[in-house]
This record gives sequence, structure tokens and C-alpha cells, in this order.
Amino acid sequence: MQKKYKVTIGNNGRLVLPCKVREYLHIKSGDQVLLVLDQELKILPLKESFKQIQQLVKSYNTNNISLVDSLKITRTQEKDE
Repeated sequence: MQKKYKVTIGNNGRLVLPCKVREYLHIKSGDQVLLVLDQELKILPLKESFKQIQQLVKSYNTNNISLVDSLKITRTQEKDE
């Protein structure tokens, strides 16, 4: 369901998110958000964006390889060359 909220841009371009929006997005004071501008402005909680990226990477890692261990091996090999 789409909801619309009227907000006012304050001093220095500050935007105050209504309480219901912050609650819906689980945003607290001090949290960081990601603004995405693509014909529309989207506000995404940064922690949620990280979760989405982690899920995307996990979907490509079908062999369940430790990416940290793989990076360590690659770096060691590069150093030895």
C-alpha cells in the first residue's frame, strides 16, 4: 500500500521524516540512510541496504565458499609472485 506524507525542507536542506515513516523503516536517531535518486527519491535504511547486498552475494556463492579465506589466499599468492 502506497502512503504519502507531506514534509517541509528546513534550514540547510534538512528533511524531517515523520514518526510513522521512521517507525516503518526502523530508523532511529543517528542511523544512516541511503538516498537513491532515479526519477523518484527513495530513502533506504543503510543497514537494510547492507543486508540486501549480503543476500545478493550469498545467492552467487552457491558453493558456500568463505570469501574472507578466499581473499586471504589470493592476497598471499599475489604477495609471493
